Amino acid sequence: MRHLKNIKVWGLAFSTMLLISGLAVGNASAAPQWTLNNGPISASISTTGTGTLELTDTNGFLGKTVVVKCTGTMTGMAGPGPAGTTKTVTVSSCVTVSGVCGSPSASAIDLPWKTELSTIEGDVRDTIKADGTGAPGYTIKCTIFGSTITDTCTSERGQPLVDLNTGPVPVTFEAESGTADCTLGGPNAGHVRGTVKVSAKSGTLTASD
Repeated sequence: MRHLKNIKVWGLAFSTMLLISGLAVGNASAAPQWTLNNGPISASISTTGTGTLELTDTNGFLGKTVVVKCTGTMTGMAGPGPAGTTKTVTVSSCVTVSGVCGSPSASAIDLPWKTELSTIEGDVRDTIKADGTGAPGYTIKCTIFGSTITDTCTSERGQPLVDLNTGPVPVTFEAESGTADCTLGGPNAGHVRGTVKVSAKSGTLTASD
């Protein structure tokens, strides 16, 4: 009887191990990826994006919060798998939402940027890293008392939220999307808010997990 009992115990333990292993494999195979026309991408494809973003320095000119809202477009690549690249960013217009910043303008710096879809605390995000140049970021220029003031914010902590199974793909910068270090405001003073909608130049681009 003791022998049979031991067999049952080991059988239950072995079954439990198999179940846990199966769950681990299932979770590993559910990594997020870019898809085209609901199928996997075998080679990187060209993408475009449009959107409006608010760029904030919480310790800008005169130590005050400055918020500039800018509209623009981007080009890049997506796939295979979770990989991506931001190649160009073109800012068409900017307005000052709060703080002191006359005739605002903005531009992206140290392009291209390397991006990768990742699951972070249950959300799919598009992490933004340097791609062989400097840290990803942007420069804002303001005219103040007749002089041009420049504020550059950089970060490799960017991780905007990505909506799944929706095309064009909304990529949203919100409270959990990371901060930037700014030349005026200092560490973690830079914040980006807003959404860029990303599309394939041909076909329907989505993100899935």
